[in-house]
Order: sequence, then C-alpha cells, then structure tokens
Amino acid sequence: MGILYPKLEYPAFFDGGLVGVRVTEDIQHREAFLFVPYSAMMSIDDAKSHPALKDFYGNHPNLFEKPSLDWEQSTLTCYLLYEKQKGAESKFAAYLDLMPEVTFFCDSPIEVIQSTFDPQLVGECLGYKQELEETYKKISKIMKIYPEIFTEASCEKKTFLSMYAQVCTRCFGWGLPSTSMIPMADALNHSDANITNELISKAKHLEADEDSGYFTKIKYMNDYSPMFSADEQTPDVKGRFSHKNFEANKIYESAAMFKELSATRQIWQIPYLRDPFHEDNDTDEEDEEEDDEESDEETEEFKAQVQVFLKKADYDVGDHGVKKSDLRKVL
Repeated sequence: MGILYPKLEYPAFFDGGLVGVRVTEDIQHREAFLFVPYSAMMSIDDAKSHPALKDFYGNHPNLFEKPSLDWEQSTLTCYLLYEKQKGAESKFAAYLDLMPEVTFFCDSPIEVIQSTFDPQLVGECLGYKQELEETYKKISKIMKIYPEIFTEASCEKKTFLSMYAQVCTRCFGWGLPSTSMIPMADALNHSDANITNELISKAKHLEADEDSGYFTKIKYMNDYSPMFSADEQTPDVKGRFSHKNFEANKIYESAAMFKELSATRQIWQIPYLRDPFHEDNDTDEEDEEEDDEESDEETEEFKAQVQVFLKKADYDVGDHGVKKSDLRKVL
C-alpha cells in the first residue's frame, strides 16, 4: 500500500492479543515517523465516488449527508462492509483482517452497566444503545435493496455494528479533507496522546510558498525526510525546527535547574519559556496572529527574564541582547 514506517514494527502483538505498533529506534522531536499515502486511506470522499457505491449513497441523502448526525459513521461503515465482503480481492484486506474486536460499553450486560452506580452513565449507555439499534434498522433496510452490492452477511446486525464500532473508535477527521480510516495510523494513540497528523503534498511542500493555503508554520517545523528523494532533502523537507535550541531549552524543564533557582527565589520569580507553537491539527494564520499581538511591555519583560538563561544554554544572544525574532527562533 506504499506505507513508510522506517523506525516502527507493524503489526506488533502485545499481551491480551492487542495489535499495535512497536518503536525500533529512537524518534526525535518533530520527526515524522509514519507516512500513509492518500491512496491507502478509506475516506468518505472515496466512498461516495466509488463506482459501485456512489448511486447507493446518492439515492439516500437523508442517511449519508448532513443534517443526519451520524452520516459520516454510516458512510464509512458501509464502505468497510463492502470491502470486507470482497475478502482477499480487496486492497484493504490485510488492514481489515487486523482490526480487533470492538464492543461498545453500552453492549455490556445491563448488570455490568448498572454496577457503575452512576445514573447519568447508565442513562447515556441505554440511550446510545437505542441510537445504534435505530441506525442499524435504517441502514440495513436500504442495504437489502441492493443485493448486487451487499451480501446477506453484511446486513446482519452483529456484522454491521462491529464495523460501525471500528469506525467510531478508529477514524480520523480533524485536519483532513474528509473523515477517513487510516491503516496503521489507527494503531497509534491519536486522540488523548500528543500525536499530530499532517496532510502533505510533495509538490506543494517543495514550493514552500508561505502565502499559500497549504503553508503553516507548524507543518514546516517537522522532518519528513523519508518520503522525499535524496535530491529533495532541503531544510523545508528536513524541518525548520532547531534541535540545538530545543536541547538547550530543555534545561529549563529539568528538576536540577528548578532546584537551583528555587534556592534563592520565590516560585513566581522563576522565569519560564512559553512555546507559541500548539500541537494541533488545524493551526492556521489566526493562531499565528494571536502570537503577534503581544504588547511591547510583555515582550520586554519576557526578554529580560530569559536573557540570562539563554546565555547559560550557550545560545548566542549577540552584542545587542535578545530580539523578539530571536526568542521565536529559540522557542
């Protein structure tokens, strides 16, 4: 499928049969470590343009378009069911076969749900279980109208809800053109862990046009070397991020530095470095403009606080001290 993962082992099997990814080498800060081509993703756009499925989706906009609340999950569920029933003939066969069994908590025995002794949680579970039942009834009813597309097995309740659960627990949406299932990437923690994904165009990336909608400051901080050829290894590909300054700034996060400063100062007198780059998936010019709205007074105070620490970190502050642009390079 063209997926690149130079420092990872996949699939990796863990206790209890859990399937995931194992790191085989150290991964540096801001080093991209997994590259999934768009052709390997299962997106809503692909589903709706699929020759065998586009009429199925198009004939039922009440289920597969807004304002239906679960139209994205329903669209991808049917796409996965269609590919799953093709078996080895599907290019996604290996990915679909590796999917673990997923069971919603609301499908647990009622005594298990009630044992939480949380009336609100019990109510939410029972309500969501009813929503799933209604979704299955609506979707399976129209699936059965298209026997040339969906087999009887795909229309079974257990099969449908199992695939629906895969979509709900594994899909990506934020920062992508359309909600998608991304092979291998969904074996990583991508919600409650500090994992960021970017959509990269090789041609646009090499252009590095800062006035284009493609360009963001965060995107060009990262190292995407493995997906580019040896002749394309420019600073824009390797990342504009300064590892030297990053290592120097780590001093201020150490317990040793805090202990040294706290011996002679109050905690509110101890300077800190503020990182204006947020690890999210939709950083845009609005975020960058907010950073540029700092008052001169705040900037001067900030400069005074970090001046001595930059010198300790062996960062060249020059003859004229620290400038605002220098601080952004450090941060």
